[in-house]
Amino acid sequence: MVKCLLAPLAHPIFIGYSLGGRIAMQLANELNPTALILLSAHPGLISPKERLLRKKDDAIWAKHLRIMSPHDFLTLWYQRSSFSSLTQKPELLNKLYQQRLYTNSYALADLLEESSLAHMPVYQPLHATYFLYGEHDLAYKTLYRTLYKDIPAIEIPHASHAILIENPTMCLQVIENITN
Repeated sequence: MVKCLLAPLAHPIFIGYSLGGRIAMQLANELNPTALILLSAHPGLISPKERLLRKKDDAIWAKHLRIMSPHDFLTLWYQRSSFSSLTQKPELLNKLYQQRLYTNSYALADLLEESSLAHMPVYQPLHATYFLYGEHDLAYKTLYRTLYKDIPAIEIPHASHAILIENPTMCLQVIENITN
């Protein structure tokens, strides 16, 4: 369906955040966009050991989604190191809680298991790929700087993994600079 909608576009630019970035990578391999801008998106796990560990970790998070209250789950989720700077912004974090408390936890658990990074192929970046990451998201900072040295990795200040939420203005500026 998505491919049918995008196919007529002459010079598409794909932009994706986290899981949306992985979906954008998959589409980019098939539709060859003008640019691929990935925000806190993982290009894939290489080793079988990493895949197994991720599968187990995602199964634990899916179980939490199914047995915990939404508030308790979100509290645990946002305590992860990848969201370190988000926890320093209580008003923003509270807003996220309010928006996400009504999510269907069982559907989200199923999505997490089905779309786990453990099951995703490793994507090879295209000619015009850009990685954006938060300055406090040490895992992605390390990943982008070591895995793909020839691809621009742009640090978004005052943010961790949730760069679009924590610093939307800077994300927009960077994206505009890339696309103009």
